[in-house]
Formats: sequence, C-alpha cells, structure tokens
Amino acid sequence: MWFKQLSFFQLSPEFVIDSDKLRERLAARPFTPPGGLDWFGEGWVPPAAHIDGPLYEARGYRLVTLRREDKVLPAGVIRDFLDKKVAEIETAELRKVGRKEKLALKEQITDDLLPRAFTRTNRVMAYIDDTRSWLMVDSSTASKAENLVSTLREALPPFPCKLPRT
Repeated sequence: MWFKQLSFFQLSPEFVIDSDKLRERLAARPFTPPGGLDWFGEGWVPPAAHIDGPLYEARGYRLVTLRREDKVLPAGVIRDFLDKKVAEIETAELRKVGRKEKLALKEQITDDLLPRAFTRTNRVMAYIDDTRSWLMVDSSTASKAENLVSTLREALPPFPCKLPRT
C-alpha cells in the first residue's frame, strides 16, 4: 500500500471533516460492479483487506479508496459484428443497408455485447491530512485525481478543495 505518484490538493483551513459523518457518507455509496448496460461502476471500498469500512483513521489522518470498474468493448469487435450483420441483411434481403440502419444496428450490437464485455479495475487512494489542510491523491493522471475529488465533493458537500498555487 505505497503511494507512487501524489497529486496535492489544498483543503480550506476552516473546513473541519467529521470522521463519523465522512464514514457514514462513504458507506452510503459502496462500490457496485457495473450492471448489464452500464459502462462503469464506481464506489468506495476499504483501503486494505483487513479494514472493515471505507475509511481508515489513525492519529487524525484519514485514508480512503475509490474503486472504479470500466467495461472494455473495443471498436474493432463492434465493427466486426456490424459487418457480419450487414452482410447477412444484404444477402438475405438483396438490398444495401443505409447509414441510419447501420447506426441502429451498431447500437443494438453494443447493447448485446456490453453485458459480456471485460472489465478493467482501477483503485485510487487518497490521504487526508486535516492538521496541515492537505488532500493527497495517489494518481498519475489529473483526471483520476479530479474524479476522486469530485466524488468526495458529492459525499461531503461542500468539500472546499483546490489545486495549490505554486
């Protein structure tokens, strides 16, 4: 459970995070895998296997983990199924398939393949330091760090957090 790349966010010094309230709000939105036609599933998970809840607290510091599962459905796979279906229609009905019909077929094929798609799992950990008013996110990309911050904002509105001025 090592941090590899940190993205720093500055918390407002007057904002106080109540641990019980944070634990309750994170527990209200646990991780659920993506269902049938969902492209992704997202929620809070325990930071380590031996921890029961979504929040680990020690000496006034807090550790949270956001898990996200994205379904992977390559465009090439959809295109192959679409080409096969278009060929079947053209041979069976002896006509050309139009652009609008191809788009409708593509959407139908995507809906059929999505429940069987592979998933890619991603976990982003964050460390909250109230004494120094910092939120440190273990993420190599700004978009993943911002996603965790916005999910925290949804859990604890208002969550005054911004990038530090350097």
